[in-house]
Amino acid sequence: PTTSFDSAELTSSEDLATLEYLANDSEELVDALIETRGPGDCPEITFENPQGEFPNTLTIDFGDKCERNGHVRSGKIIVYQTAPMLESGASRTTTFENYFTDGIQHTGTKILSNTGFDADGNITHTRFVNIELLFPNGQSASWTADYIKTQVAGAGTDIRTDDVFEIAGSATGVSRNGREFSSTITENLVRRRDCRWITDGTVVIEVIAD
Repeated sequence: PTTSFDSAELTSSEDLATLEYLANDSEELVDALIETRGPGDCPEITFENPQGEFPNTLTIDFGDKCERNGHVRSGKIIVYQTAPMLESGASRTTTFENYFTDGIQHTGTKILSNTGFDADGNITHTRFVNIELLFPNGQSASWTADYIKTQVAGAGTDIRTDDVFEIAGSATGVSRNGREFSSTITENLVRRRDCRWITDGTVVIEVIAD
């Protein structure tokens, strides 16, 4: 029935937005902590090798409870980075160890790789994401995505809040109601570091019929 399909479509779009938001949130948190270590008693941050040397593994330990950037977090984010991310060919692999944001558990892997400059001289990265979220009520949602992330502003400054990125690509996943879906970015998404949400762009979501 039409109402059932619409409901599945709505749940899939909500889950995709949640998956995308939490993936970006953890990436930007890692960026900030690698660069500044951050103030406060939590999280505990350790480097396998001296900070600034590569390759290196960073462990971000939020313990049992750590309030950071408006979210309550626990567990660990583990990051293996081959070189500074401004270098062409550098890559960063992120995994999770019993990691939760506001009671939602993250499992899976994210890989960000610097692929050099585009024709306009902008830094580009490929972004592979394979993430599952486990909700407190026992439901889950999963997402596999291949994106190209291009920095179109802010690369020439040390100020994070002037960074602007455009994102292209596609994804597939399974929503909390067990329906498979696919998504395609038909108009590049725009993500500004001074805003937690996508500000522009178009995503077309298709729910796969039973």
